[in-house]
Amino acid sequence: MGKLMIGYKASEEYQALIGDLQAIRNEAVFSAQMAVLEIKHVVGKTILESPAYKKNHKGAGSFIEDLAEDAGMNRRDLYYCIQFAKKFPKIESALQTIDTDKKSISWRKVVAELPDPEDRRPCSHKDTFEIVIVQCRRCGLRKKKET
Repeated sequence: MGKLMIGYKASEEYQALIGDLQAIRNEAVFSAQMAVLEIKHVVGKTILESPAYKKNHKGAGSFIEDLAEDAGMNRRDLYYCIQFAKKFPKIESALQTIDTDKKSISWRKVVAELPDPEDRRPCSHKDTFEIVIVQCRRCGLRKKKET
């Protein structure tokens, strides 16, 4: 049985099948990533073009927070969607700028190109202070940074 496994693994047909399966998987992953980007872009563009956003987003610091909560979405994600649509009015320009190899675009790569939403939050207090939180990139664990 061991010799049989080695035999078929070395065959051109087997190697071609592996190549076909990998190509199918890679195309599916790329298509899924593109679908996510298209959704995020449409969400951002829809918000930017909304009369409610145009009328209320500047003066009311809680507009995005309220919108996110009422729509059942994440505030930070909505912010990034808006920034994505602002920075790249046409999604194709994002692909040309961020995905130079045309094979591995992802929402994470797009977000890395956008300003952090924490920089945009309005403050209502007079004193300023800094608490640094670090987050593990692998598991997402957050903790206060030791100084």
